[in-house]
Amino acid sequence: MSAVPANFDMADVATVTHDGKVIVVGTNRDGLLFYTIRQSGFEDSAVTPTAQLSMPGFEQWKLVPLGKAASDASVHAYESLNLVDKTGSPITRSVYAAAATRSLPARVKILSCLDHLYIFRISDNHRLLMSRFILDGMANELVPKLEVRFHRSEQRLVPEGGIAGSGATDLDTLAYRNTYQKPFFEPAQELTFLGVFDPAKPWFSVEIMPTIEHGKHRWNFFVYSRDDQHGIPALRLVSVAASAEGLVDPTDQQKIQQDPDKADKRVTKTIPGIIYRTLEIDGEVAQGFDSTLYHNQVSRKTKGGDEMQLLKEDTRVMLVVPVLPAVEASEGDKLPVMTALSFSVGAFGFCLRLIVAGRVHCWLGPPKRCCYPPLILMKSSSLLIEPRRQRGTYSSLEKAPMARYRLPPSHLVEVRPNCKLGKMSNYGVRARMTEATLPRMSMRKLALSR
Repeated sequence: MSAVPANFDMADVATVTHDGKVIVVGTNRDGLLFYTIRQSGFEDSAVTPTAQLSMPGFEQWKLVPLGKAASDASVHAYESLNLVDKTGSPITRSVYAAAATRSLPARVKILSCLDHLYIFRISDNHRLLMSRFILDGMANELVPKLEVRFHRSEQRLVPEGGIAGSGATDLDTLAYRNTYQKPFFEPAQELTFLGVFDPAKPWFSVEIMPTIEHGKHRWNFFVYSRDDQHGIPALRLVSVAASAEGLVDPTDQQKIQQDPDKADKRVTKTIPGIIYRTLEIDGEVAQGFDSTLYHNQVSRKTKGGDEMQLLKEDTRVMLVVPVLPAVEASEGDKLPVMTALSFSVGAFGFCLRLIVAGRVHCWLGPPKRCCYPPLILMKSSSLLIEPRRQRGTYSSLEKAPMARYRLPPSHLVEVRPNCKLGKMSNYGVRARMTEATLPRMSMRKLALSR
């Protein structure tokens, strides 16, 4: 961005429109976050002389107000007991004070959603941080999100005198300020479940999807990260539900939906709190990628006449990834190819279907889950579970690298090029063999072409 002052030495810049204002956020080489807001003309600052370090029509560059939240022992205790995995590692955790101000000179992403401004960045311990702000339209300033805590104990979960005992509720009340009238601010959230980012390749993107349930959404993170400190970085899609407060909710969700076989019956479906997908692309991810939420548009005639109008249909997400093809990765002098992946958004905010521009490999389901191969590879099989209604054309079928068994040739059915499947589940189709015994195999890798 040429209008950014040279002495800021910006490593990355992001823009968004929020409440009718254009907001620009950038991180410099020291990991500090700055922001500026475009003036509308009625602010007090709009009639003052433009400062040297500001752009024409914009406010002066200011530091993003990070690290304003004071530490809360009750939240630390709750997260250490409830927001950890089986190994005791945190899934998410709150970051307070100075620890929330340290960032890498890397990618920064801002979203305007759920009545807040969200800023995502990479922390100095190579994790993704999420912070929320409110826009003060008159002063053109970002204000950290306020938090409700107990007035005297200054903790969110434990009042003064403890949570039990006579008179405990009389000693303390909930408020936005403490006894000295200092406000309580919301801490930054470290999304530990997204894995560890490579300092040389701290690439990510995030979108929030609507669902068919009113007021409920789901976060979808595209990250290039490792599962742990010693893992191999991979391009992954991680989906997690949005909480009622607009943060992340890693707990499992119970959903009630109509039975596909019986119109008058409803069934309960359990959706995992966090769902991981790994996208395998022919080649190496060369540079940072980005995503955007958009709506498919169609032209239709209006009821009043023959005039054509553009109408919104289904919601989709497009991910653009610079890829260095595998055959050219060793040469070193080739430019990356821009690969566009388009996902359609399902009823519960999932990226269900992959619409591929060109040819790309992807994993259909968690990489460690075992399943049976699709029906086209089976003899005399009977369906046990109704697959989801998802259509596609498959040009080839390959064995996954983690497969433990080989499929005997006698169990294979002839697979013609570009054979079509009418229905298929994201997790594959579970079936029962009636004439042959088929060993369990790992998830298949399919090459899709559309």
